[in-house]
Amino acid sequence: MQGQSPPFAERIRKAYEAAFHGDLEPTRRLFWPDCVIHVPGSTPVSGDIRGWDEAVKWSARMFERGGPTFFEDVVSAVATDHWAFLFTIYHAERKGRRLEDRSVNVYRLRDSRVTEMWVLLGDCQVFNEIFG
Repeated sequence: MQGQSPPFAERIRKAYEAAFHGDLEPTRRLFWPDCVIHVPGSTPVSGDIRGWDEAVKWSARMFERGGPTFFEDVVSAVATDHWAFLFTIYHAERKGRRLEDRSVNVYRLRDSRVTEMWVLLGDCQVFNEIFG
């Protein structure tokens, strides 16, 4: 229907594509200012990130630590009114170590925006080696 916003799954997919091209505005519109992001592992990018401003800093650290080869392929995205799931493949290379890891980002939604996100990694040890 004309005038309706696209489903969340399509919006999150497009926001990720924009973010990896340096445009965080579409992602900002998807996240509440007081959002919380949970990242596993034992690295400088692991832990609970609280608030949009901290999420932007976290994103910059991900790019910094992941190096110029860091990117995330979106394989699939599904969403309901309250939850969304983004199936991805992380790619990065650092210190001669290569990461290619399938992961799932789980989003809890409130009014079609992200209030909380969990990163579920396929291989946390490799993530720790790359981003540690």
